[in-house]
Amino acid sequence: MVQHLKRLGFQSVYNRNEDFYAVKAAGQLPTYDVLLSNPPFSGDHLERIFCFAVKSDKPWLLLVPQYVARKAFFLEWLNSQRPRGTPKPSYLAPTQRPYMFTAPNRADVREMRCPGQDAAAAPSVINAEADV
Repeated sequence: MVQHLKRLGFQSVYNRNEDFYAVKAAGQLPTYDVLLSNPPFSGDHLERIFCFAVKSDKPWLLLVPQYVARKAFFLEWLNSQRPRGTPKPSYLAPTQRPYMFTAPNRADVREMRCPGQDAAAAPSVINAEADV
């Protein structure tokens, strides 16, 4: 990942195999300009990294499943906690074929889908100004 981002022009990339929450708790987070993460989908990781990101006052990009856009923690922030003037998030997804998110042997992740949500029902691109 570091080499790929370097080829794209990002010269200073911090990407280490370490416990983010332990580093944060120890006050050892490096200075950064942008947060880019593909967090684990299990447990409370999605909510914890999201809360960290929105409180950071830094740009952030999180690779998460579409069901996050319907989770209470996200909707509360979007509808009532997002500071005035803060733009709504943008959503990107494949346009050529549906994205199939599966979590074999992971009932905890499968149960996070919204009721009636098909595994292949990922949107193409949702306009950030549209109601989520």
